[in-house]
Amino acid sequence: MVLGVATQQWLHALNSPVTNSATGVAVSMVAARLGGIIGNVVIAALLDTYCPAPTFIVAVLLAGGGLMCLFLPNTTRQALQ
Repeated sequence: MVLGVATQQWLHALNSPVTNSATGVAVSMVAARLGGIIGNVVIAALLDTYCPAPTFIVAVLLAGGGLMCLFLPNTTRQALQ
């Protein structure tokens, strides 16, 4: 998980202009921390109301992401523009 967060922050700094790279990393960290806090609150609320709901939501998101990968264009041995 730490490697994923470090990679995400590196990508934010890389895609930000040089003068704003620290701001890009800071915005990334704020979004990650807010997501962690809000995620814990939402998961706890869902567990209180209907216990299997978080499992179904995660399963649907994973299946949806897998299905979207099927629609990626085939760029093997092609120059990207």
